Amino acid sequence: MSGLLSLVLVLATVLGGTFGDASATATPAGDGRLNVEFTVEVSGQADAVVAHIVDIGGDQWVTSLAPEGAGKWTGVTETDATNLVVVFEAIRGDDSSDMSQPATFATLGVDPDLIGMGATSSTTTTDAGYSQRTKLWGWGALFLAALALAFLALWAAGGRPRRHKQEPEETVPEPEEDEAPDEPEV
Repeated sequence: MSGLLSLVLVLATVLGGTFGDASATATPAGDGRLNVEFTVEVSGQADAVVAHIVDIGGDQWVTSLAPEGAGKWTGVTETDATNLVVVFEAIRGDDSSDMSQPATFATLGVDPDLIGMGATSSTTTTDAGYSQRTKLWGWGALFLAALALAFLALWAAGGRPRRHKQEPEETVPEPEEDEAPDEPEV
């Protein structure tokens, strides 16, 4: 069943723009790691193609892909056995580049059992396929944002001087300067 699901996901993964079909396959590398091979089609001119691999809330690294001819590029990298995000970038000689839409290993066709998304997996992941470490970073960031907002509220509330109700003092009006002093009448 997971093989059929992977086949459907591979056939449906078109990244848009200058990128055509993209896929990924993985093999276990031991110690909870995977060797992941990427394949992507690039239309138009590209002098180099790289894959940006991102662990949300964690590390990011870049893997170079090699041309296979007819606009097809492939490359292999070793990663943790989690559902990471990949963004492909086609780089041209004039310093311009195009980036693909982000895709996860699962949507590119990696076997869900290998990345902790299958029912028999021993890797601990969340429902979205993120690792426990990524989930922990997300909760930590949420906590720090709430703490910063609390400190901001305390600072804003505590910075004003308090005014107490005082009884008005009696004041004697002073004469205005431009008025002439009263002269006695004769």
